Amino acid sequence: MSSSPTVQLKGLTKRIGNKTIVRDLSFDIQPGEVFGFLGPNGAGKTTTIRMMVGLTSISEGDVIIKGTSIKENFKKSIAHVGGIVENPEMYKFMTGMQNLKHYARMSGNVSDERMNEIVKLVDLEDSIHTRVKKYSLGMRQRLGIAQALLHNPSVLILDEPTNGLDPAGIREIRDYLRKLAKDEGLSVVVSSHLLSEMEMMCDRIGIIQKGELIDVQNVKSFVSDKATIRTRLTLEPAQDGKAVLEQAGYEVIVDEETLVIETEREQIPGVIQLLVQNQIAIYEAKTEVGTLEDRFLELTGTGGQA
Repeated sequence: MSSSPTVQLKGLTKRIGNKTIVRDLSFDIQPGEVFGFLGPNGAGKTTTIRMMVGLTSISEGDVIIKGTSIKENFKKSIAHVGGIVENPEMYKFMTGMQNLKHYARMSGNVSDERMNEIVKLVDLEDSIHTRVKKYSLGMRQRLGIAQALLHNPSVLILDEPTNGLDPAGIREIRDYLRKLAKDEGLSVVVSSHLLSEMEMMCDRIGIIQKGELIDVQNVKSFVSDKATIRTRLTLEPAQDGKAVLEQAGYEVIVDEETLVIETEREQIPGVIQLLVQNQIAIYEAKTEVGTLEDRFLELTGTGGQA
């Protein structure tokens, strides 16, 4: 697998009149990774994606796809891209295979072997000859992904691919995208407001707020990158334990029958030792791992959706 980035954003900027919608975005997307693009509503995610696929003009900067500038040679660079921005559009009176053949004619040089390979990859073999109007939303999303993959792109760009799906459909799409990245070496770029799904789906995330890039990090590192962690304690007697901890300088939150404190990881053995020395019975001490949603809201300072 190539170590060169599949996609490079270099100072990408979009202005409309005097208003800057996206400002100076720069980051790389690697082969075989699922890259999540997050931000509060109105942060500039969709505008960025539309610039990446050529649906919106670029005010400044550039998008480099497989070494080719989208501004200097649009046709060559965009040939490496498959994408769904918002919802996949299909002819519902036609079968799934008829839809694929129609798009294959527009793409050119798509063999029957490639179509059958893609149908198998997205697991539509049993329904590909059924009219699309009978497809579930999840099946239509998978057919849209199949359409985007027909010409064997190097990067798949999806804006809200799980929008409107039920939990089973969301899991289905998530599993297929992970499989595509792993088995095909494809770079997958996903924008979604479902943070719990992005945490399970993505290798790295980029966070944008008010049109500016805040951070790009590995998902696991980003979630665990806090100076303090939360520990939930089940004690007996709880009130005595609370008094001991507060006397030692810890801020204690009572949550039903447990006590919750925030400490540095290295302090936890000392907390346990302190409680034991004061004859407090410890029935459970459990550290709680933060979520992508926790860290996202902490970093952006928003209570809204991504």
